[in-house]
Amino acid sequence: MIANIKNFWTNGGLLRWFGLLVALLILWVIILVSAWRPVSGSGRDKDFEVVKGQGLREIAGRLEKDGVIRSAQSFVFFAAITGQGSQLKPGFYVISAGSSTPQIVYQLKVGARREVEVVIPEGASFYLVDKILADKNIISAGELVKYVQLSSMPIQGRLFPDTYLFYINSDPATIVKKMMDNFEVKTAQALTGREKEAWSRLILASLLEKEVPEYEDRRIVAGLLLKRIKEGMPLQVDATICYAKQTKANQYVDCYPLGDGDFKINSEYNTYLNRGLPPQAIGSPGLSAIKAALDPKVSPYWYYLSDPKTGKTIFSRSFEEHVANKAKYLR
Repeated sequence: MIANIKNFWTNGGLLRWFGLLVALLILWVIILVSAWRPVSGSGRDKDFEVVKGQGLREIAGRLEKDGVIRSAQSFVFFAAITGQGSQLKPGFYVISAGSSTPQIVYQLKVGARREVEVVIPEGASFYLVDKILADKNIISAGELVKYVQLSSMPIQGRLFPDTYLFYINSDPATIVKKMMDNFEVKTAQALTGREKEAWSRLILASLLEKEVPEYEDRRIVAGLLLKRIKEGMPLQVDATICYAKQTKANQYVDCYPLGDGDFKINSEYNTYLNRGLPPQAIGSPGLSAIKAALDPKVSPYWYYLSDPKTGKTIFSRSFEEHVANKAKYLR
């Protein structure tokens, strides 16, 4: 046996063994480099379904055929040596353009995340947004409310009303970022050059959104409310009482009908008890309300109400006229 070992060393066996190790190492590096290199750094995301019962090699072959990965062999090798090959879950996936093999393997291991379409209406408070998202199983009830209340960012009024796609069991931070990014994009043109007054006008716009449906009427009410603030008169906006009821309950509650006790709620949002604008927006206004708040119209009016039958805004020049209109339209 000693002779055989001596022959192995003297006949170049060690060199062959060492060369084999180097070759295997080079092959390993090539496979890793290939695995980490995405097919493309740009382009469109790919829809891909992992069908229940499909094996690793079949999944890899379909990924290569669809142009999602460069090499099925590299995909199989990487998934196998990392122990993830048997953990790929069936479902519908959206694979981002530029994803590498390790990223795709991990995505298929974690499992598909289903997106849900959500409509956030204009004027929705963050309490209502929380309820809408919780009803769709996107978050747990109260998660968004807690996040907004604990955040140091000014979020209220900036969860822009729009149609969104959110994943089931999303993180509130991700949701808020998506909606606030949308706010920045949609309002950029309107707010450019108006940064100093943007916050107060956003609060004003949140009142207009809840109180007045027509754009030109919103401009008149914006001027009317600013005039009342200047004169030290309380705004007496019913929509702020609705919001005060939500803050008291710390969740979304139906507003109407308003009772006498509601107008006595001790809240900084109660514009019957406090003068000036509320400290923050009472909901997220749409672009029309924001533009109206930025472009108030001077008028002789001091009071307004909404005709419950037509939704039309009725204006009054004096308190006496306002009382007469209330008797006429709200009886």
